[in-house]
Amino acid sequence: MGYRRGSIRERAIGSFRQFRRFPPIVIGTDHSLLEIVFMRCKLGSGKSGFRCVAFVLGALTGTLGSTLPSVGQDTPAKPAAEAKGESLKLAGGKVVVEKPASWKTVPPKSNIIEYEFRAPAEGDETSRVTIMSASGGIEANITRWIGQFEGLKKSDAKLEKKEIGKTIAHIVELEGTYKESMGGGPFAPGPVKKLENHAMLGVILELDTGDTVFIKMTGPKKIVAGEREGFIKMIEGLKNN
Repeated sequence: MGYRRGSIRERAIGSFRQFRRFPPIVIGTDHSLLEIVFMRCKLGSGKSGFRCVAFVLGALTGTLGSTLPSVGQDTPAKPAAEAKGESLKLAGGKVVVEKPASWKTVPPKSNIIEYEFRAPAEGDETSRVTIMSASGGIEANITRWIGQFEGLKKSDAKLEKKEIGKTIAHIVELEGTYKESMGGGPFAPGPVKKLENHAMLGVILELDTGDTVFIKMTGPKKIVAGEREGFIKMIEGLKNN
């Protein structure tokens, strides 16, 4: 079926005027330019013809991809809401944290561990995250963590203390050759496996009630570094009950 070129031209220009005011040379006087546009696009009555006009006019006027939307273009979908993590009750519910959604819950390797996670959930390399309540003092446990790395001293550790509500967070960061106990837990005997280029990001939560909670992430340095932001966000967002 044939279409009258003049009527198509009028419809196309009228449609595009909704989106942009073309320079007078395009709309008013330079009919040869419009002839090129319509001949190039072989306009019919469908939306594809008008999208072609938008493309050609954009290329000729230098506005391609900036101010000329395609006729009939769908409205971009809104990004999906960020997935929320699971809320974890620690120290008998005295403190609540929200673990990152990217962490996968796995069975604890030791009975004294309350929660254990794989972070990130997928991939050839991941870190191990453990959460448990324990005693023994803040300094003694920091010293024990440092001793889990070959040849490290306290001066090699990055230590930070933050007050979050009624809780004090003692943050410890270590890098080097990690001596992993194959027994599964911090006090479980077993062979030791030395893992080079590893890191630990740990925190001891000191509650005003005297309870202490230990959260520790260990794994390859690049993995721990990639999960650090989510770990710290979880700690800083804790809630005291």
